[in-house]
Amino acid sequence: MSDWSFDLDRKSMRDSVLTYEEPGYQLAIYLERSGVKRYDLVGVEESLQTWTAPAGERIGAAKREEILGRLESWAAARRIRVGFGPGQTVEEFLAQMRGAGWKPEILPDGQVRYHPPKPSLTSRLRGVWFVCRKVLGM
Repeated sequence: MSDWSFDLDRKSMRDSVLTYEEPGYQLAIYLERSGVKRYDLVGVEESLQTWTAPAGERIGAAKREEILGRLESWAAARRIRVGFGPGQTVEEFLAQMRGAGWKPEILPDGQVRYHPPKPSLTSRLRGVWFVCRKVLGM
């Protein structure tokens, strides 16, 4: 029997907390349901930097790799695909959306509404041409 364990606690359809424990240490990792086919759950790399208990104690690079290796084995046995990437602030996300042509609108209550970029005249005409060809059997 191993001296470490993982426990996945699904909080909602979107949110989960994965808890890793080994003697004297605990690490709680917040995960979200993934929006990409490659992963089922995703988290941010920063969540693997410090232990939850003892609170704030840094996790060394070798230990982090060991935990990730254990997580990979644990998740594969349960057919769960977990991925980690760099975190992103709201401001960074909004800047990325603006760069892709989306227009974020911050509402008075703090919510953000996104307006997709307007299609170009060329792409709209291409769509009309495609529909006309379908209808006319061309």
